[in-house]
Amino acid sequence: MKKISKNRISRLGLLMIFITNLLTVSVSLGSENDGNKDMFLDELLDIGHKLTKGKKENIVPKDIEHKHEPVKRPVPTPEQPAKGMGVRINVDFATLRSAPSFSSENNSWTSKGYTYEVIDIKTETNGRKWYKVKTSSGKLWWLSDKVVEVIGEFRPQAGLKHEIISGQTHAPQYNEDKTNDGKSIEMLLDEANRLYGEGKCNAVVSTYNKAIKIAAGKGDTEMEAKLHYNIADCLSKTQKSKEAIKHLDQSISLSISARNLQIETLAALEKSKIFFESGDNKTADTVLTSVLSKADQEIFLNSTVPDYIKGLVSLQIGDIFWSLGKNDAAVTKLEYALMVNPDFKLEDDIINFLKNKNIKLHEKIANIDMLLDEAWGHYEKGDYKSMEKTSAKALDTTKRVSYKRGAFGGEYYLSMALLNMDDFDSATDHAVKARELAEKGGDTIRLGMVHNLTGNIFRQKKEFDKALYYYNKNLEIVRNAGNREGEVVAMQNIGNVLTDKGSYKDALQYYEFSLNKSLEEGNLRHLSAQAYMNAGKALKFLGDYKKSELNLRKAINIFKELENEGGEIVCLWELASVLSKTGQYNAAIEGLEGNLSRADKYGLKQSFIDDIVSYAEKNKDFLKAEKYKKKENRRQ
Repeated sequence: MKKISKNRISRLGLLMIFITNLLTVSVSLGSENDGNKDMFLDELLDIGHKLTKGKKENIVPKDIEHKHEPVKRPVPTPEQPAKGMGVRINVDFATLRSAPSFSSENNSWTSKGYTYEVIDIKTETNGRKWYKVKTSSGKLWWLSDKVVEVIGEFRPQAGLKHEIISGQTHAPQYNEDKTNDGKSIEMLLDEANRLYGEGKCNAVVSTYNKAIKIAAGKGDTEMEAKLHYNIADCLSKTQKSKEAIKHLDQSISLSISARNLQIETLAALEKSKIFFESGDNKTADTVLTSVLSKADQEIFLNSTVPDYIKGLVSLQIGDIFWSLGKNDAAVTKLEYALMVNPDFKLEDDIINFLKNKNIKLHEKIANIDMLLDEAWGHYEKGDYKSMEKTSAKALDTTKRVSYKRGAFGGEYYLSMALLNMDDFDSATDHAVKARELAEKGGDTIRLGMVHNLTGNIFRQKKEFDKALYYYNKNLEIVRNAGNREGEVVAMQNIGNVLTDKGSYKDALQYYEFSLNKSLEEGNLRHLSAQAYMNAGKALKFLGDYKKSELNLRKAINIFKELENEGGEIVCLWELASVLSKTGQYNAAIEGLEGNLSRADKYGLKQSFIDDIVSYAEKNKDFLKAEKYKKKENRRQ
C-alpha cells in the first residue's frame, strides 16, 4: 500500500491560507482502499483550492494563484468613487493591503462588519476591483472586492460612549411600552445609534428624549441615567457644553438614585473633561479629584464591578490625563485598562488611542502583530515547527502588555501548528485557551473559529461525534451572524465528518443544503464546485455511479472556469475511480494518463500511476500495467 508522506503534503500547502480542514496526518492510499483515498481527496481538494496568497479568512478563498504557474498580474486602472461611498467587510477576516495586489507586503487585517470610507477605486483588466479605504486612524489601505460589499454612503461607526447602551451594559427589555408613533424603546435605541453614526445630533437628542419618557414611565432610573449620558456625549461633540453639563448632572443624579456607580463615574469624568476643554480648570480639577477618589475605592477595588467597566473608566481617565499633559499618569491608566479589560472591541479603542497619541506601548503591541504575521507566513509555507516557535514567542510577549486579542492569536496559531504536527493533546489545550479568550472578549466570530478548529482536531483524532458537535456550534454562530459563506463551509464540514462515519445519505443531505445555499448567493461558485465534488463522493459510496459521475463533471467544469487546477485534478482522480466502478477502465486510465504531469504539481503523480496499474490489470491490459510498474521501479 502506498503512502503520501507528510513532507509531500506540506509542499502541497506551500501557499495555503486559513483552511477549514487541515491535512495533518500521513494518509494511506491505494486502488483498493476507497475509504482512505476518499479522506485524502476531501482534504487535498481544500488545499488545491487554497493555493493562494493573501486573505486571512476562515473560509475557502475565492482568489486563486497557483504555486507552479506564474500569474500575470493585471494592471489596475483608476476609477472615481461616488461621493460618500463606503464598503463593509462581509467575510470573517480580510486583509487590509498596502497596495492593490495580492502580493502586497506589510499588510494588516480586519474582520466582518467593519465599514470604511472609499477614497479611490482601481479596476483590473479581469474586472476585479480594489477599494482604497481610510481607517478611523486615518491610515490608507486597499481591499479586494471579494471581501466587501458596497454600502452606498459611508456612515462612521458609533462612538465609544454609546457602548454603555449597546455594548456590555444591556438595557432591560420593554415589550409593551411605546411612544405615540408606536416605537418601542429598543427601536428608539437602534434609531439613535443609527442617527449618531450619521452625525445628526439634534435627531439623536430628540430620539433619546422619547426613550427617556418610556423609561421614566417604567420607573427605570438606571436607563434614564444612561440615556442622559448619551445625550450629553452627542451635545459635547457639537460644542453645546452648557446643555451637555445639564444632562450629565441629571445622569449623575439618576445614577446615584439607581446606585449605578459606573454611570455616575463616567458622567462625572465627562463633566470634568468638558470643564477642562472650556478653560475652567479649577472646577474641572475639583470634579476630577472627587471622581478619582471615588473610582479608586468603589470601582477599581470593587470586585463586583465588571472588568469591562473598569477598563472603560480607566480609558476615560487616561484620556483626560493626556489632555492635561499628564502623560505618565495617562499611560499608567491605559496600561491598567489593557490589563483588566477582557473585551476585544474596547481593547481596539485603547490600542487606537495609544497609536493616535504615538505612545510607545503601541510599538510593543505592533511587534506582537508582526510576530503573528510571521507565524502566518510559516503556516503558508507548511513550516509548522517555525509557526509553533513564533506563535509561542508572540503569546509570551502579550503577557507583558496584556494584549488579549494578541493572546488569542497566539493560542489559536499554536493550536493550528500543533494540530499539523499531530500533537492533538497540546493543540486541544491551546484551543481551549483561545476559546476562553474569545468568550471573555465577547467575540463570537473568533469563538466560531475556535469551534471549527476544535472540530478539525477531533476529526483528525477520528472522534467524529465530538467533531460534529463543534462543527454544529460553528454553524450556529455563522448562521446567526448572517455569514452565508461561512454557513456553506460549515455544512460541508459536517457532511465531511458524516462521510468519514459512513453515514453517506446524511452527508449527502448536508452537501445538497450547502450546494443550494451557494447557488442562491451566486458568488460562491468555488463552494458550489466543492459541494458537487463532495456529493459525487457520497453518491459513489451509495452505489449511484451515474449521479456521482454527473456531479463530478459539474465540479470539474466549475474548477476549470475558476482556473482552480488543484480542485480539477482531485475531481479527475475521483472521476476515474467512479468510472472504474462501472467497468469503464479505458476511460478511467485515459483520464489519469492525460493528466500525469499536472498531478505531479500536487504530489499525486504516483497515486495516479498506482491507479493506472490497478485499472489496467482489472482490464487485463497487462502490457500497460507492466509499463507503469517499470516507471514506478525506475522512480524508486
